[in-house]
Amino acid sequence: MRLLALFLLAFGFIPAARAAEGGYRPWKIGLSFEADSLGIDLSPKIAESEKLTFRPSQSNYAGVILGYRWLAGTLAFAVPASREIRDQEGQSKYTSTMVTYYVRNWGIELGYNHYTGYLIENSSRLSAATLNGAQYYRLPEMQSTGYGLNFFYVLSPKGYSMPAAFDQSEPQNTTAGSFMLLTSIRHQYFRNDAGLIPAEKVATFGSDGSIKGAKTTNVGVGGGYGVLWDGPAAVFASAFFGLTFGINHLAYDLIATNEARNTGQFNGHFRVSFGLNGGHGFLKASFLMDYFNYSTESIKIGNSDFAGSIAGGVRF
Repeated sequence: MRLLALFLLAFGFIPAARAAEGGYRPWKIGLSFEADSLGIDLSPKIAESEKLTFRPSQSNYAGVILGYRWLAGTLAFAVPASREIRDQEGQSKYTSTMVTYYVRNWGIELGYNHYTGYLIENSSRLSAATLNGAQYYRLPEMQSTGYGLNFFYVLSPKGYSMPAAFDQSEPQNTTAGSFMLLTSIRHQYFRNDAGLIPAEKVATFGSDGSIKGAKTTNVGVGGGYGVLWDGPAAVFASAFFGLTFGINHLAYDLIATNEARNTGQFNGHFRVSFGLNGGHGFLKASFLMDYFNYSTESIKIGNSDFAGSIAGGVRF
């Protein structure tokens, strides 16, 4: 946070020189402090109130932001949590890479992440015997790997600037919004060789209660609406809410056999950010989530790719 404050002191968010093309200076570099997670929800179809939520053990993440005009990327690495948190939750290993490219009427996001080390967030659903004195049920060997892309097409690009709304790479001169078309492709893999469901809950999850892991591929199309508020001076706020309908291919492993099936389900996509977007630099808070749905014969699976960050940087 001190580094972000220095950016503000050194470069100030006042009207600043623009590039010859009428936009911001082309290069940007900065730092981000992130809370990222790849969450997995497993719910038995016969008793959805028995849902178990899996997430990586808590860690903090630091990232480096690099960009040129509308092309930008963030490379993030885990920073160990406090000893107290590690004692309660264990520790996850994590790597994430995201590359984005936004122009006036379309944009693309490419992402990759990998986690090792999970726990069950709502471990209070489990018995004292299963927890054996621990606050959380841990799965230290559980792994997940995901990658995919989102493609956006802006239907009203004259008033609404996708680069200004999504990554603040150009100025927005007025408050505006637009409907967008959205195509999303996502591949996700997660596995724990000893099984995902604690023994006491296996029967509750029905015929697939012995599930060890799954590979999922989703291809979805849909749309949404984005809006950008152009506030006083360099203040801004933006949001996007989208919905896609996807064809999901799911291959999953049980203790004794393997299964596969195709389903069609709705998925949600959300982006929110606010802060300062000036000619010499930027300071912002951002939140994004893509949520995908799948199902086995007896289990509903929800997969949420979440990132929340505070980021600041300079332009040159």
